[in-house]
Amino acid sequence: MRKNKLVTLGIVGMLSISLLAGCASKGNSSEGTQAAQTTVESTTQEEVTTTEENKAEGFSIYYADALKEAEGEVLELKEMPEKIVCLSNAALEILADLDIRPVAITSTATGDYPDWVSELPVIETGMSKLDTESVIALEPDLVIMGSHLKETYSQVLIDAGISIYYTNEGHISYEETKDQALVLAKSFGGDKELEKLQAEFKEVEARAEEYKNSHEAQKAMLLFTQSYQSTSESYLGSMLKLMGFEIVSDNLVDPSLKAAPLDMEALMGQEIDIVFAVYPGVPSSEMTKQTLEAEFTKNPEIWNQISAIEEGNIIYLSGTYATAKGANAIDNLNDLMDMLEALEQ
Repeated sequence: MRKNKLVTLGIVGMLSISLLAGCASKGNSSEGTQAAQTTVESTTQEEVTTTEENKAEGFSIYYADALKEAEGEVLELKEMPEKIVCLSNAALEILADLDIRPVAITSTATGDYPDWVSELPVIETGMSKLDTESVIALEPDLVIMGSHLKETYSQVLIDAGISIYYTNEGHISYEETKDQALVLAKSFGGDKELEKLQAEFKEVEARAEEYKNSHEAQKAMLLFTQSYQSTSESYLGSMLKLMGFEIVSDNLVDPSLKAAPLDMEALMGQEIDIVFAVYPGVPSSEMTKQTLEAEFTKNPEIWNQISAIEEGNIIYLSGTYATAKGANAIDNLNDLMDMLEALEQ
C-alpha cells in the first residue's frame, strides 16, 4: 500500500514537471524548472508529514477482560508491528483473516487457514516450552503468546527489546474465548472487523438458544482423557451449557476449576444421560474413540458403573474441543450442533 502511494506521487510529480517544461518553452525555462522542483518538494514533504502523523498515532492492542488486571486495558506500540511472531492460535485466526502475515507461528492444531500459513516457520510451544533463541533470532517487533508462558519466558524477550502481547487461551470457557477473539479483531481489524465477528458469534449463539429450546435437557458427563472430568466452565462444557446440557461435574467440584481428577465413586451417585469424551492433541474423533474404548475394554468393572458408558451413549470428539482456539469457537459450536442433530435423524 505504501509503495503504491509513493509511485503515484512520483508520477504526479513527473507530470507536473512535463507540463511546466512545456510552458517554459514559451517563457522563462529556469522559472518553470524552479516551479516544478517546488511541486515535487511539496508533494514529498506532504508524504513525509502523513507518514509521521500515522506513526504518531501509535498502535493499540486491547486486552481481554481476564487479563486486564494483570496487563492493563491495552498494549500501546509506537506503530503497527511489521514483524510479528505469533505463538497464539487465537491470534492467528484473526491475523490470517486480515491477511496480516507473521514471520513465524506456533503449530496450527486446528483451523482453516490460507495456504501461506503452512509456509511460515514454526516455533513449537507448550505449557512450559518456548525456544526463545529462535524467537529472538527473527528480530520481531512484537511477540504474541499465551499468558501461561509469561512467568518463565517473558523477561528474556523483554531484555532483547521485544514487545509482548499476552493472550488468554487454552482451557478457558467459550465466553472467555469469544472475548479474546473480539479484542484481537478490534485491535488488528478495527470496528469493521469487530462488528463482523460480533455478528458471527451472535448468529451461532442464536442457533444454540434455538437448540436449547427445542430439546429436553440432558445430564452430561465430560470425560477429559481417561483421568479427568470437565465442568461447565471448560471450553466444551460452556458450549454444551449454551445448548441446554447440565454438566454433572458441577455437582461434584467447583466449576471454576474447569477440569478435575475423576472420582468414580462420586460419579456413580450421579444421573448421567450422555458422555462427551475428548482427548487433547488427538486430530480426529475416531482416534479419541479408539483410545478411550481401549481403556473401557481393559477396565470394564470400573467404567461400566456409569450406565451411559455401559450403554454406549458416548459422543467422541477430536482434540479441537479440548482447549479454546479463538474465533474457531464459532465453527466448533456449529459443528457440535450439526453432529448432535445428525444423530437424531
